[in-house]
Amino acid sequence: MADAFAQPQNRGPQYFTICSMTPANLIQLFALAAIWGASFLFMRIAAPALGPILLTELRLLFAAGFLALAAAAWRQPLDAHRHWRVYLVLGLFNSALPFLLLSFAATRLSASLMSIINAMAPVFAAVVAAIWLRESLSVRTLTGLLAGVSGVAILVGYDEHALQSKLAVAAALAASLCYGIGSVYTRTIVKPPPSLAMAHGSMWAGLPGRAVVAAGAIRAATTSNAGYLAGGSRARRRL
Repeated sequence: MADAFAQPQNRGPQYFTICSMTPANLIQLFALAAIWGASFLFMRIAAPALGPILLTELRLLFAAGFLALAAAAWRQPLDAHRHWRVYLVLGLFNSALPFLLLSFAATRLSASLMSIINAMAPVFAAVVAAIWLRESLSVRTLTGLLAGVSGVAILVGYDEHALQSKLAVAAALAASLCYGIGSVYTRTIVKPPPSLAMAHGSMWAGLPGRAVVAAGAIRAATTSNAGYLAGGSRARRRL
């Protein structure tokens, strides 16, 4: 896996091969799609209740904790003294920023619409790669990008909430751009850490400085709920 990210500039089209998918591959693909798609549903449910900041903090914390257990089980060290820059960049563009932006969008957009907008990530990745790595875009690639952008634009345009929540749509698009930047960045790493360590370290890297904000959000939510309950009690006594 590590070699898959090393020295992308030396690879030509002959590097990539098309492999037939086995039934096990299809099951894994659909399971991954279900897990990834369910995250938008959970965000849509949790974001209005918890708020974007607290939800982002909890996602990072739980993901970091789970990956820490997985890393311990597989004996996969972080080697943070060697790869801390990689973890910081990926923690920003693959975790903290897109999580926060999508959580904000989830307070206004439906889960299905967010997942559709998120499909722009490969499009942004191709554009970023063309600018950053100076990769040429073939006619087939450009046609695919145009079809993808057109499809997303049509589906978003038919959604009434999207027309009324342009800022939320912009946040979801910005999250897709972050994923595109993060994916291209991984291709520039000459000696990357193992994939598990990369995911693990990026989650921890997204956490610094956010604990205080999360604590403030919890306190604000608690105070708001307490005030609401107290107000309701006074109203009932008047009745």
